[in-house]
Amino acid sequence: MKKTLLAIASIAVMAACNPAETKKEAVANPPINGKAFDTTKAVTVDEMAGMVLGGKEFMGNVSGTIEKVCQKAGCWADVKLANGEVVMIKFRDSVNNEFGIDKNSVGKKIIAHGIGFTDTVSIEQLKHYAKDDNKPEAEIEAIKAPKIAIGFTADGAVVK
Repeated sequence: MKKTLLAIASIAVMAACNPAETKKEAVANPPINGKAFDTTKAVTVDEMAGMVLGGKEFMGNVSGTIEKVCQKAGCWADVKLANGEVVMIKFRDSVNNEFGIDKNSVGKKIIAHGIGFTDTVSIEQLKHYAKDDNKPEAEIEAIKAPKIAIGFTADGAVVK
């Protein structure tokens, strides 16, 4: 009888605490940073870039692979385009408050919801990004001209 009770108790504990099952659920449903959104549909960052460079507005979900993340606060991430350029995704909610993603997200997939655009990035802002990226002072001081860039402001993001 004691062996039967012990076996039932062991099975119950194993069923309740199955680490493989818990890990599988965490990967299948990663948390959303910022505003909640439907993550089932997204265009690639290349498709979004083609739209905004063609003069169209873009609002929706984009997906790509993270190349870099702000190492100060996780408040931006670079996602590489097929041509080698990058799209910087800034993480801002509807009242322009920053939120962040895990600073160790390089190489992971991201789906972000927000607005895509083209913009002129000022010298001051380029230097700020270089500082966030821990670039050497000489490289930061060498920034002397603004840059036309494709950008994306996300109000929600999921990193997988």
